[in-house]
Amino acid sequence: KEGYKHPEYLATRHIVICSFETLANEVHFVETNRKSESLRRPCKYLITPTPLLAVEWWRICVDEAQVIEGNSLGQSNTVTEMCWKLNAVNRWCVTGTPITNTVQSEFQR
Repeated sequence: KEGYKHPEYLATRHIVICSFETLANEVHFVETNRKSESLRRPCKYLITPTPLLAVEWWRICVDEAQVIEGNSLGQSNTVTEMCWKLNAVNRWCVTGTPITNTVQSEFQR
């Protein structure tokens, strides 16, 4: 809610809390400045890439991990895509919801 945070600022923080809504919105800023054949004229402005991808995170903890689980067709949602694109040394997923399938299915991409 406070707006853009520079990657250098984020890198100095021990804890950064980010909502699923923010992750879903930021996925649109991952592939920046790509050409679009659907436009009559090229864009005259640059899209600022998401600062979340500019930081190498030591650990990413995802609460309510069932939110990032793919659907029955193996398709993922935008939050899942963004979680996988984040640069991290360690990834943790936590949930209070019981596992519905198998433990292995929870780790499939």
